[in-house]
Amino acid sequence: MKRRPLSITIIAWTLIVIGLNIAFLTVLVMPTAPGLKEYTLANLPPELFYILAFASAGISLFSGMFMLGGANWTRYMCLAYGAVFLGWSFFSLPGNGLLLPVTGVFAIILFFLFKPGARDFFVPRGMTATQDHGIF
Repeated sequence: MKRRPLSITIIAWTLIVIGLNIAFLTVLVMPTAPGLKEYTLANLPPELFYILAFASAGISLFSGMFMLGGANWTRYMCLAYGAVFLGWSFFSLPGNGLLLPVTGVFAIILFFLFKPGARDFFVPRGMTATQDHGIF
């Protein structure tokens, strides 16, 4: 069994907590909160907001759970999900300057997901890290 790097453990558990938080807020808080009106300012109907929120919660939860197990595809799912989220947020939500810290945190997470120690953890059995076609 390969030893999981601490950075991967922290990222995976953070994704799980974020997924649970999104699901909790979507089910219990958002229907009564005035914050839902902020999304309608971005021309997003409430029904579409709920679909995106539950999809986001599911992606975060499953990505975090399978990342703890060492599934290589979770790194790429995290990359794609983050890129789509940032792109959509940049073009649809007001206050684009607030996305700069989020973009920085996303870059740090990607660094830790694709650095050599993490690559060794995610490489399938029978392969070496040089055979893994990681980004870095």
